[in-house]
Amino acid sequence: VGVLENCDIIIASNTTHDIPAHNEEYNFIELLDRISVLMTKSNIEHSIELADIVLRPEVENVSVTEMNDPDSLIRLGYEEASRNMDKIKEILGNRRLLKINKGTDSHKLIRFEIIGNTMISKEEILNSVAGYEDMTELLSGIISLYKNRGYLLCDASFSASTPDTVKIDEGYLKRINIQGDHSTRKRFIRDEITVSAEKILRIEDLENSVDNLYGTGLFHKVHYEVNQKSCEVTFYVQEKPYNLIRLGANYQTDRGFLGLAEYANKNLHGKRAEIYGGLTFGENFNRLEFSYYNPFLKRSTLFFELLPYYQIRERKFYDTDHEIITGLSFDEERYGADFNFGFQFFDNYQGMFTLIHEYIDHEGISDTRTSAVFRILADSRDDHIVPGKGIYLEWNVESGIYSLEKENRFQKTWWEFSAYHNIKRRLNLGIGIAGGTGDNLVPFNERYLTGGIKMMPGTFYEEYPVVQYFRVKNKMDFLVKDSALFDLYFSFGYYLNALWDDEPEIKWNYRKFTNSFYSGIIFYTKLAPVEAGFGITAGNGTIKQNSRLFLSVGYPLQ
Repeated sequence: VGVLENCDIIIASNTTHDIPAHNEEYNFIELLDRISVLMTKSNIEHSIELADIVLRPEVENVSVTEMNDPDSLIRLGYEEASRNMDKIKEILGNRRLLKINKGTDSHKLIRFEIIGNTMISKEEILNSVAGYEDMTELLSGIISLYKNRGYLLCDASFSASTPDTVKIDEGYLKRINIQGDHSTRKRFIRDEITVSAEKILRIEDLENSVDNLYGTGLFHKVHYEVNQKSCEVTFYVQEKPYNLIRLGANYQTDRGFLGLAEYANKNLHGKRAEIYGGLTFGENFNRLEFSYYNPFLKRSTLFFELLPYYQIRERKFYDTDHEIITGLSFDEERYGADFNFGFQFFDNYQGMFTLIHEYIDHEGISDTRTSAVFRILADSRDDHIVPGKGIYLEWNVESGIYSLEKENRFQKTWWEFSAYHNIKRRLNLGIGIAGGTGDNLVPFNERYLTGGIKMMPGTFYEEYPVVQYFRVKNKMDFLVKDSALFDLYFSFGYYLNALWDDEPEIKWNYRKFTNSFYSGIIFYTKLAPVEAGFGITAGNGTIKQNSRLFLSVGYPLQ
């Protein structure tokens, strides 16, 4: 309430309380809640005094640890507002009467001219003030019409030279001010703002400007103030911390340990450009990469990125009994750079064209790879560990040359689509299909690597290098226990896989398909998720039956 200025009516909602939520035996979270209420009690009482109406939803019996049903809380607020609706209407009516009764001159306006209107027609203005007999009331009615349409700086007055003429000033903005920017360039902020000086100010443009500034991801808070006397608007921004350091670790039984160290500056040049350095290290995989990301053009919809990298990974091979073939593994070394040119629209959708050039060395045998990849990505999942809603869509097309001397050209296409839905806040359903294909010139090191608990439960991670694959998945995560500290899920999954390792064309045969099943538990804490499960591959004429236990600790890093 204290930050509101020039408001006709202030309606406040007070959801604090200083009585026990259930009984006198507090848990730790409830005790902190009670302490915070007592510490802010004086400020709350002062705010209540400034409000015209104070709503008090009946939340005394709701604990801060019981926030799993937000709709019921919203309903309590709705019911409280309904109970006070007569009081709200009464105050609104009193304010309207005060405005109407301001004029004391009973001079009746029979006819008058209107000048200066461009946004609203003369006929519409006349209809809105039909029957008005007071000059002040007439002008107020015209101003109210404009302001209800979002023209905040509108004013109206009678012309001094011709008293029967109403002159309308539709509210041209004279100046735009920006405050709170320290690292971000004012020019970048102005490019994201849709209001313009010397143009009519509309509230719609102000709200779009706030949305655009939030959309850059650079600011914690954005708000504006309009000065009607000077016809100025001031945007206040609060910047996020731009220098970020991140450390992480993850362990999975089928992949081993992975650690991560990252540094990023998210607002280079003061216009959302980024520099990034990351090191991923582990038992079988190590990668060092840097990137320079720069959006350009207005609204930050287009970008380019340069990403040099150095990577070493251990390649393992397995026999038909799912056993590692000793003596056949080798380290594959890659270094090169990606150049990405893409477009970003909304928050979760991206299209990108990538040029790749890299050098590859495996046990002294060197090759080069030059590729062009087009990629479309859409990811609106609400959570990457246990998604409850959203979609994931990825489509990639690659055309490349492997070994410049031999000029072995190859083509690949791979895609995935998954959809997630929540039923009664307990059951998360996920269904999806994925596939990939390539011609018979795809070199061995560029084949698709499939297998593992997330693709084919019961097999090793990346056990099968194939030229084509097709996958259907169906996964269910059932919420057993939720609290402020952790969530517990039972997880069940079914995966149907078909793999082709050396055929340029897909030949549908039941021996190519294998069924996999998975069951497990997910202990989702605020620090990191922990998952344990059991997977089994039923096998077919080519792949033998196998089963594996699985344990994952920490967020996936790769």
